[in-house]
Amino acid sequence: MSHQVEKNLLTQPEVNRHISNLKVSNICYQIAGMTRLATTLSFPFFKIQLQNLSRKVLAMHRA
Repeated sequence: MSHQVEKNLLTQPEVNRHISNLKVSNICYQIAGMTRLATTLSFPFFKIQLQNLSRKVLAMHRA
């Protein structure tokens, strides 16, 4: 059996990046759901806070 690693396998940093992206996507998806609920229930203050939170999560992830 060859000890050569398949070229299509991801490196650990790539795996970590994909996991991080999935976590951020999940957080943003949940925030978006809460934002829609705040809009539906006419809570503009919470809607604005959730939108700001979403922006902060994305900015921290990109940094």
